[in-house]
Amino acid sequence: MYWKGPKKEHSLEGFYLPVDGKLNEKNRWVILAGLIPWEEFEDEYAKNFSSNDMGAPAKPFRMALGAEIIKRKLDITDEEVVLQICENPYLQFFIGNGKLQ
Repeated sequence: MYWKGPKKEHSLEGFYLPVDGKLNEKNRWVILAGLIPWEEFEDEYAKNFSSNDMGAPAKPFRMALGAEIIKRKLDITDEEVVLQICENPYLQFFIGNGKLQ
């Protein structure tokens, strides 16, 4: 027998991440992020871009390299990388995209 239960409206409000809303430090993306010396490469990366305020600003090194690592590690297209990052807080952390609260 199956009981569906009362009808509920689902919303993002009140939805939380597991483990008290924190990321798991043993997750493969969290571990890999800790192994890469992001800051050491940032200045060298920045030298590749003009400082004349022309064009759109470049993305940070961690975001650019992180997205490329995700693409190659998961063997997915650029479009799928964007979708995966939007859907996965571990990938958001990996590319250095803000705080999760």
